[in-house]
Amino acid sequence: TLEVEPDWLNREKIVKATELLIIEVQEVSAEFNNAVWSFEQTYLPYLKGNGKVDAKMSNGGIRLAFELRRRLKPDVEKSETFDATQWEPVLCLHDRKCSIGAVELTMQGGGRLAWVVNKLAAIFKGVLRDYVV
Repeated sequence: TLEVEPDWLNREKIVKATELLIIEVQEVSAEFNNAVWSFEQTYLPYLKGNGKVDAKMSNGGIRLAFELRRRLKPDVEKSETFDATQWEPVLCLHDRKCSIGAVELTMQGGGRLAWVVNKLAAIFKGVLRDYVV
């Protein structure tokens, strides 16, 4: 298993003045047993396949930062002068970060495709983790 410590989770928390609400979740793990997958290559050589896979993800984290903005009320036309009553506050997603520390895939089945995919998943687990995130 590849273990990576996400640097943004351990960094000192910097909160900008515009960020009104921050939701942060750490140490997230998930396990998917018997997840169904499929693929199809629509050009030469034409390939198609499907099956089941067991996937484990660990040491994950999510950070959502929201900020307060203003927008014109729907029933108000924009005017040349600023009028505070024409605007309403809106909570908007300002920034988001997602991290997965480790990913393990095990293809089910005894065929050659399952063997090849399991070997490739073991070799490229770092690249696979980065692609998933």
